[in-house]
Amino acid sequence: MPEQRKHPASFKDPSGFLFERDNILYRQVNQVYKEHYDLLKSSGLYENLVTKNQLIPHEEVEPSPVLKDAYKILRPELIPFISYAWEWSFSQLKAAALATLKIQQAAIASGMTLKDATHLNIQFRKGQPVLIDTLSFEKYNADLPWVAYKQFSECFLFPLLLERYSKFPVSKCCQAYPAGIPAVVTNALLPFRSKFNLGVGLHVSLPAGLSSSQKSSGRQIRFSRKKMEQLLANLAGTIAGLTSGIGGEWQKYYHEGIKSGEYLLAKEELVKSFSEKIEFKSVLDIGSNDGYFSNLVAGKSSIVVAIDSAPYCIDHLFRDAAGKHGDNILPLVVDYAHPSPPMGFDNREHTSFLTRKHFDMVLVLAVVHHLCITNNIPLQPLASSLCTLGKMFIVEFIPYDDEKVKIISTNKEAIAAMLTRENFEEAFQPNFELIRREKIQGSKRWLYLMEAK
Repeated sequence: MPEQRKHPASFKDPSGFLFERDNILYRQVNQVYKEHYDLLKSSGLYENLVTKNQLIPHEEVEPSPVLKDAYKILRPELIPFISYAWEWSFSQLKAAALATLKIQQAAIASGMTLKDATHLNIQFRKGQPVLIDTLSFEKYNADLPWVAYKQFSECFLFPLLLERYSKFPVSKCCQAYPAGIPAVVTNALLPFRSKFNLGVGLHVSLPAGLSSSQKSSGRQIRFSRKKMEQLLANLAGTIAGLTSGIGGEWQKYYHEGIKSGEYLLAKEELVKSFSEKIEFKSVLDIGSNDGYFSNLVAGKSSIVVAIDSAPYCIDHLFRDAAGKHGDNILPLVVDYAHPSPPMGFDNREHTSFLTRKHFDMVLVLAVVHHLCITNNIPLQPLASSLCTLGKMFIVEFIPYDDEKVKIISTNKEAIAAMLTRENFEEAFQPNFELIRREKIQGSKRWLYLMEAK
């Protein structure tokens, strides 16, 4: 009998669960969810959402052998790279929030409702947010309030408000409160000026001000479809009008920060030349900034995961990517010196960023000196870490006497002095085989093509 491995993140919902068999991912729909699943299909809601790319598609398959308590076995389309809200920028969380509201509006129109509304049920597929939990729907009762309203506010609205008014990045907020940040905490962190926003008063201050006795009074709240539609419209309007309160100087790094056009052009040609020698479908771009080189290789890739520690750079890339190779690029707020750790129950629900995928090609451009100097990471441990991420690497080395290195080397001159080409090659040699190296014209910098051993 083939081994069935239940997914470690799929154990909380009695409606069903994910499991793997022969390295294929399946979702079991339990008998207890039969009525809701049948309504999802017969109402046309499933087909409507899949057609609009708002719900992950699946095919029904026949299990062999038949599994206990199973009503249906689904084989969902796979997401190329799983990410989490603590790796998203403001615009990504905003897009996920608005997508969730649109899904709820469509569900209501079909006689169903979302029973939960967590960012953990949303992934990015072809540049757009998509719901991945097929079992999130249940039959709609117009007399009842939206059961997932509180969760939606805590997971989506409140982090967005905190970045807008308190400059608290949504990625940090979601990492600190992965299950959602409470209204009372949000209300305490928001500045006074935010209270003039009608949405803040209605969705934050009012819930935060309710006493525990009021919450547990047991008084039945009469609702209606009209009230539900008004609530969803108000939430959508509030969120659609929000903008990030964070900006930064690195956002225009390649347009304004690098003065030598000769250097950038030479670097671009070398990256093209190096990558032409590589067969790749997946790429990791470490320190992607505004995605200049992510876009350069995206046309040849099925997925480019572009990471940077600056939320405003990732936000800019996410908003800008649609006009280029947005379907292939997944920008994420990830600091390589402090990557996303494993989280959740038993540290197995949500995997660490560094263990999620082995990439065909990894770009490490203009970032080694930042990791070594700013984060005090020696070259040899850095090389040992990088080599686990993929097969082929294009790495840029910037020496200690480069102008940009001098800027970040104040009070760290001794560390910067270790950034010589000889030390770099010696540190990387145990973990990488050197394929090619070229000096980048118009600079003191070098570009290396290497293969992980």
